[in-house]
Amino acid sequence: MMNIVKGQCTETMTIIADLEPQYITSPGYDDDRTYSGDLSCRWKIGPSPGRSFVFSLMVSEVPCYFGDYVKLFKDNETDALNNNEECGKDMSFGPMTLTSSSTLVVEFVSKSSRFMAKSKEGFRLLFLSASDMSANGCQERQILLASDTPQYISSPNFPDLYQSNMDCEWEIEAPTGYDVNILVLFLDIENEDSCTFDFLRFNEGSSSNTNSLCVENNFQFGNIRGSNFVVSFKSDDSQNKHGFLLRYKSTAASSKGLQFLIPIRGNLLVPCHFVFFCIFFSFLLFFVVVVLDCSQSKADIVFLLDSSGSVGEDNFVFLTSFIGDLISDFNIGPEFVQVGLVTYQTNVTNRFDLNRYGTKEEVLNATKQVPYSGGWTNTDLGLNHTLWHSFAEDHGARPFTSQLLLVFTDGVSNHPSSTRLVAEDVKGSGVTIISVGVESGVDSPELFAIASREEYVFRATSFTDLETIKYSLENIICKIISSVGSNPQTTTTSYHPPTLQFPVMSPGNSIVMAPLPTSTETLTPTADDTDTSPAMTSTDISSSLVNTNTYTADTVSTDPETSVSSSGLPTSDGQTTPTTSRQSPSTSDNHTGRCV
Repeated sequence: MMNIVKGQCTETMTIIADLEPQYITSPGYDDDRTYSGDLSCRWKIGPSPGRSFVFSLMVSEVPCYFGDYVKLFKDNETDALNNNEECGKDMSFGPMTLTSSSTLVVEFVSKSSRFMAKSKEGFRLLFLSASDMSANGCQERQILLASDTPQYISSPNFPDLYQSNMDCEWEIEAPTGYDVNILVLFLDIENEDSCTFDFLRFNEGSSSNTNSLCVENNFQFGNIRGSNFVVSFKSDDSQNKHGFLLRYKSTAASSKGLQFLIPIRGNLLVPCHFVFFCIFFSFLLFFVVVVLDCSQSKADIVFLLDSSGSVGEDNFVFLTSFIGDLISDFNIGPEFVQVGLVTYQTNVTNRFDLNRYGTKEEVLNATKQVPYSGGWTNTDLGLNHTLWHSFAEDHGARPFTSQLLLVFTDGVSNHPSSTRLVAEDVKGSGVTIISVGVESGVDSPELFAIASREEYVFRATSFTDLETIKYSLENIICKIISSVGSNPQTTTTSYHPPTLQFPVMSPGNSIVMAPLPTSTETLTPTADDTDTSPAMTSTDISSSLVNTNTYTADTVSTDPETSVSSSGLPTSDGQTTPTTSRQSPSTSDNHTGRCV
């Protein structure tokens, strides 16, 4: 998972870049997007031995009029690489490469207090160190065997610019009983809507599914998964970019049908594809293990959909249609897979609970009718709603059942720190999270922070291209809910309550609260999808400091579409910490609220 390097403003920090992407930020960038004054921070970043170094600077907001700046130097501190882009708003610099003998020096200075400027969001600099790993793939198709040891492929000449008119192919195969999992670590290919000029293409063997990528300046793009792949890279005669770097390895496959596994040497299981031979051989070994496909699996799956202003109504229709296609491939019913759906923007709306619909037809019809809303990207509120409402037994969650949350977003949450914290609380409760980013505005580090595991992050370049990741999503969902020998996490163990406090619906529709620490700031919403107020301040992931906001409660509508407003959140003197199973708090609980 992408690594953030902290602790950089007390002394110069020296970092050695590696194949896996890392990033540095202005202090507070991943917390509340606001840095303080009187800062002087320096980093020295160098490549691994024998490798070059690629980096990219993203400036969200470093106001020039107070004298704040971020400068990049090569080896010394005389000539800034980004001489004309030292401060400003919504800027990017790079990707740019340095040779194995060079060092990147980053200097960040803040002369003003955070309260002197309306917005002091800061910057993020992403980087990795690599070399040309194309091998012979650009001379002829190269056959590669995936294993549990990570291996890498890159565009020719990586991380420097790739050449014109390249035609490269690699065929990646997995051992029997395994899938190939590919994580695109870096992507910088000439961008064009239909990817006809330059492209990185994945052809999945068993499904004939094709996924073409042509995205510029993107670190840690996402995962692609299947039984085997032909990976193709092609370039035309113009606009050469830095190319790509991907990592691949084998991972246990989800069974697609009835499969026999023969035990060898204790717990080792090997696939057996010839039924009569398996039955005969099982007499010699006393038993045979049978693995069923996920059509018989029991799971509670909740979809959390971004309905913010940046999505747009047409794209939201594409999204709900894709969710319907995904649902269609699973066995829906009270004894199998149950589905719930929640949308989030400025408010959170519970579209339907897990136990609301008992047939696939009912779920598909309800999904088609989910309306678009528009507003902020309050991902943290959506996550918190699924924790306290969607996966509560009162609303259909079943004990001793796999619980899975799929989060879809097209951008960056308005409250990054809160989003990360609540995501940890959801995962800590036993729910597995898959995160799906759509279009170029997605924040990759946030996607990886939300997901339960690195391989549970997926990306689509547009809403119309969601079908390109359908096979990968189905594959990983099937694996999660039907893993051999898995121990599905349930809500029967205790867990810590979330740091934030949000309205939660009880059966009687009165508002009850989750815990909230002492408040220090007030959030003032605006009408559009951009949060221009002080962002929600919360616990720094690397420390135990807490700084939260005061909210006011608005309205909560009745089921089946419970709408929870984010314009404010009352505080509470009560607290509910489930220890045996997650239940919605009872209306008889003694809770009092304070509105601001």
